[in-house]
Amino acid sequence: MADRNEGALQAAIKALEHAVLPAVNPADPLAGEQLRLVMGYLKLLRERLEHVEDRARFELEHYRAMAEALRDDARIQGGEVARRFEAALGQAGTAVGAADVRAATAALAGAVSGLVRVAADADPERRRRIEHTVARLSKRWIDAQRAWFAPLGFELRPEQLPPLAEALRPAPARA
Repeated sequence: MADRNEGALQAAIKALEHAVLPAVNPADPLAGEQLRLVMGYLKLLRERLEHVEDRARFELEHYRAMAEALRDDARIQGGEVARRFEAALGQAGTAVGAADVRAATAALAGAVSGLVRVAADADPERRRRIEHTVARLSKRWIDAQRAWFAPLGFELRPEQLPPLAEALRPAPARA
């Protein structure tokens, strides 16, 4: 079956530009601004459509690597935190389709976030270790997010970003 998403997005953008935008009351600048933001995001989505699956896989692998790196700390914490980590890592290992990948990514992100929250009350050394791990492993994710949204025009130095395909490339395997 042919994928008609790009054509549908193009039609929606064209309708907004040529039918809706001219009908927006000029006395309501916020409405015009919001409509332009929506159109900009739809254009971004149309431009990035071929990379949506790569982005989803990248995010899954990012959170899986972070959860693996924090797994010992989750086990030390024990209880619900440790259970959430193990369940999320198990779910990530079986994610196949797009919905599974999104659900597994959300579960991993939630498990990591839960550990970070309880780490605020942990001993200072463990808290620093967790914070350092999250910060160290977040650079690639931040670069990928910045590359993804760069066409929206908010980046001060877009030329310093890696190309999107490079930003979404899987991390090299650790020896």
